[in-house]
Amino acid sequence: MVCSLNSQHLSVNGTMKKIAFIFLLILALWQFFYQEPPQSTKNQKQRIAAFFDMSSSTSSPQSSIQEGFHCDRRQTCNEMNTQAEAAYFYQHCPNQKLKIDPDGTPCGTFFK
Repeated sequence: MVCSLNSQHLSVNGTMKKIAFIFLLILALWQFFYQEPPQSTKNQKQRIAAFFDMSSSTSSPQSSIQEGFHCDRRQTCNEMNTQAEAAYFYQHCPNQKLKIDPDGTPCGTFFK
């Protein structure tokens, strides 16, 4: 009787391991084949610049005066006054820590 219970327990345990393995294999294959590759940062910055009608070139003193914004020590969304300002900082200022929405907009949910 004890031998019979042990063999049943081992076969159920082996079956569960096989099911878990197959599930993980399917999940790994799905992740590999059906997930979109991440977009490059350069492509995102160009889309954001086009959305806000900004130049995608690097900042210069003349362009920052024309935009009305300039790089300073602000780095986060709660330090920005408008979404356009956040987009400018994302495009032109180093060391910023702005949160980027899934659609690539800097501080998008912050200003909604």
